[in-house]
Amino acid sequence: MVTSLLQHPETRYFGFYSVALPAEFTPAGMVMFIQGSAMTPVETKRQYYPPFRQFLTRYEEKLRNTSVVNPQDAPYLKGVYPLTSPMSGVIFERMAAEHTPDMARVLDAWKWADGITFSVKMKARDERAARYDVYWYGKSKEVTDTFRYNVPQKKSQLLAILSGLQPRQDNQRPSGNQLAIQYGQVDASLLGQYETSINYQNSKEVTITLKTDNHSYTGTPLLDKDARVVETEYGETLYKGKRKVNGLEISEWWTKQTDSYYAKPAITYNFELVIHQDKKEGNKLLELSMDYTVDLLHADNALTENELVALWENITETIKYHPSQW
Repeated sequence: MVTSLLQHPETRYFGFYSVALPAEFTPAGMVMFIQGSAMTPVETKRQYYPPFRQFLTRYEEKLRNTSVVNPQDAPYLKGVYPLTSPMSGVIFERMAAEHTPDMARVLDAWKWADGITFSVKMKARDERAARYDVYWYGKSKEVTDTFRYNVPQKKSQLLAILSGLQPRQDNQRPSGNQLAIQYGQVDASLLGQYETSINYQNSKEVTITLKTDNHSYTGTPLLDKDARVVETEYGETLYKGKRKVNGLEISEWWTKQTDSYYAKPAITYNFELVIHQDKKEGNKLLELSMDYTVDLLHADNALTENELVALWENITETIKYHPSQW
């Protein structure tokens, strides 16, 4: 079984790292936030151009037909700004929510390029309406000009990010020193503080997750965590330690947990590793995990512990770090 699991490895790229995964593993979703505490979400997906255009038409209609709680805040959709060539897409300026005052805006951007759709939703403010004057009495002109209405500045930031987001196939090597994300790449300097993760799954429902970020928080080193928390009440450690992979020092912890609380008793395996967790000297973090659950009532074709260990070791031996150039 393990031989078939490891067939046709393909190099994948994430953050500033590469790792070879069997071809059967495909992207199952990305979570990404940029601009630090603003937590601006970024999403990517594969999509043909005609469905993209159809989506924009239907989405605009939905936004135009969205009712607001307070009639003073209407309309919900405040503006539509088509992207200019060579970009294809649109920015919708809308209210943050139907029930919030319309001073809270979202620049809801959609871009399509070479079979990939990018979505970025950036918060903005427009408090120019007279009913918001009370909030600005006594404030300096500098403060008022900076914070009362920032849609143009936010739109400028957003356009720079959209221009920097470039499409990339999952197994396509990024160019230059771009940050690799699901189906894309981008100049990390455009993003501010970011955090992102991507999941891969295969037909056996093995899930591999990669995570990275560039903020200063490092947290408790993996190997210093409380074993009672990592293992949980009904778990045990299979392995815990460090090893060298392609010049990188990795810390890893493998656990096995027995779950008998539910109608479907199960065994859950979790393999975790971390590289550059201290983020010293500008090194970029990588967290990689592999999860697999055995349904004990239907375990005939389940992967064995030995097969999972072999899969993990084969995958993690291929990790490489590309700090300055792909």
